[in-house]
Amino acid sequence: MSFELGSIEAVETIEIEIKDPVAEKTGTGWFVTIAGPNHPVHAAKAIERARKLQLAMVLEGRERVIERSLDDQAQARVEMAISCTVAWRGLMNGQGELACDPSNVRKVLADPKQSWVVDQITEVLNDRARFIRRSANA
Repeated sequence: MSFELGSIEAVETIEIEIKDPVAEKTGTGWFVTIAGPNHPVHAAKAIERARKLQLAMVLEGRERVIERSLDDQAQARVEMAISCTVAWRGLMNGQGELACDPSNVRKVLADPKQSWVVDQITEVLNDRARFIRRSANA
């Protein structure tokens, strides 16, 4: 048995359909393109978070940062979801399709009423295998 180098590769983004959490996980028709671990946006956000945590530990002390970090985790999930949402289609706002621009992404995902969307994006971001595909050249 052998393995062909390049037959499996990491991809930078994937598109998911946001599921209706009430109607037995049926699709909503809203598709979101998410930057995965190999995308520069995702990597930059992870580095930024690590640097902030290191600086806080130096300035505030480890125990205080650990206590505070529990409170900050929910906000960090929202910020990561915002940063890693690179496109969407099919999201309507009563006046037509809502454009996917940084302002709208923040407005939608930072809204506590939309935490169920952040949960779905976070679930995908935490599953690195979703960003691995068979190569088209395989």
